[in-house]
Amino acid sequence: MNTSVSSSVTAMPIEESPIVQPIPQAAPAQTYTDRFMEVEDLYSAFSMRTLGTDTIYLVEDYMKTLPDSLPAESRRTIIMKIIGASGFDFDRLLSDGIDRVNKLNEYAGQFAQRTDDYVSRCNSAIDSLEQQMQQVHAQIEKRKALHKQQFFAIETEAQRLKEILDFITK
Repeated sequence: MNTSVSSSVTAMPIEESPIVQPIPQAAPAQTYTDRFMEVEDLYSAFSMRTLGTDTIYLVEDYMKTLPDSLPAESRRTIIMKIIGASGFDFDRLLSDGIDRVNKLNEYAGQFAQRTDDYVSRCNSAIDSLEQQMQQVHAQIEKRKALHKQQFFAIETEAQRLKEILDFITK
């Protein structure tokens, strides 16, 4: 009978896993690229008017007055004549439209970059959390192995004691 069974078992240290803190939520939107904005609000942020006779929307207003059944070229000619007869500067209206498209494209690029940055930060946080999960899973496996080792040592000693007790009581 082996009297030193428990001395052959090596102790494994228990590593407690750190408490994983939740990822803090993003602060409330501070810039116009952090939240949804209606187009009118974007124009306001760009200091651009949304109404008036000096905006490209004057052309749109005239377009709405003409029947869709007219050919596009006829509609265009009529609108150009109305603009000229009314004394409006066609080049200024055209420039306003081009400026709006440029500002919107610039904003869209900034918004896309901001979104890419946000997604990148979130993916980094996910990667970090996945590493923490792997570490916790490894700690769980170590704890299970420790439990198995401890249980075996206790069972071995209990069997040894049972045999001694059976010997002296029978």
